[in-house]
Amino acid sequence: MIRGALSHLDFTITDPARSVPFYHEVLSWLGYRRVLVGAETTASACWALTDQGGSSFSIGLEPAHGLGQRQPYNRYAPGLHHVAFHVDSRQDVDQLYAQLLAIGAEVLAPPTEYAYTPGYYAVACRDPDGLVLEFVYEPQQRGRIG
Repeated sequence: MIRGALSHLDFTITDPARSVPFYHEVLSWLGYRRVLVGAETTASACWALTDQGGSSFSIGLEPAHGLGQRQPYNRYAPGLHHVAFHVDSRQDVDQLYAQLLAIGAEVLAPPTEYAYTPGYYAVACRDPDGLVLEFVYEPQQRGRIG
């Protein structure tokens, strides 16, 4: 286990009927497996990724509360700006782009190379509640931690 590594992320959602299928398609494509949600949680769904050493990371969906006061998601307000996932190749970015289009996701821009680091190639979309998810290939990050 890497000290300080993330254990899990829980996203609040307004409509499980929209968000669970969206996340199932995207996270399954990335290699996450859906796991059972126990009675001790309010989660609508959860997916986990486990490495060869047995360490795991999970993403859960929690129902939002106080929906009468819900504001549209603003990635520039205090809080979470976006979540980025590594993929293995430029072809993965392109394939995920096609998958996002197939499921009707709001894609912010088609796959593009950015000047952040050499070879940085990514596509981003919004989840059903507006959270921005990015899928990125960075050649120099292959096999590195940090």
